[in-house]
Amino acid sequence: MSTCPTRSGESELADAQADLKTEALRKDLRLGLQLCRANTLSLTRLQLALKSGDRRSTLEAIDRLHALDTQMGRLVRQVPGHANDDPEMQALARHVDEQNMAIAFEKLALVSAVSGPNLVSRHPAWNGGRETSEDFPDLPDPGERLPDLPDHLIVVDELPYRKWLGVLLGLLVFMAIAFAAVFALTG
Repeated sequence: MSTCPTRSGESELADAQADLKTEALRKDLRLGLQLCRANTLSLTRLQLALKSGDRRSTLEAIDRLHALDTQMGRLVRQVPGHANDDPEMQALARHVDEQNMAIAFEKLALVSAVSGPNLVSRHPAWNGGRETSEDFPDLPDPGERLPDLPDHLIVVDELPYRKWLGVLLGLLVFMAIAFAAVFALTG
């Protein structure tokens, strides 16, 4: 009696391995799609909270989105392969990290209830150090028209929430698609 596997045994083993890979791919794809769904629902809740002006719900929706992003970041780090090997992935990772940091600062401003037309302004170092307190105009009374501001200031009122929500939605959808594609390609 021979101890070598027969062709039918090899075929069964190959089929079993293919089934395991297929099942792992399905599981990863389901996880990616569920994260996309959770992300979409959280974005919808954020949009509704912004529209209703409910500050608490807005902060909760932002927290949910941040938790989803953190979970997706952990999953991306678990994917086999080294990000240092691909310059495009390094650039994308830097961009996502910068966006995450920017959102953290914006949320901090929202939580601390800082408001006003000059909420978002460039740091003096960005303008060659020329920005001094004399460069800022006095703030008008509520309801009064805003004065002409220096070009180096970004006025929050001129940046509608829809634009930021669209950018955030686009970034999160892109991340979810990239996440699903990575799992599909590595499976």
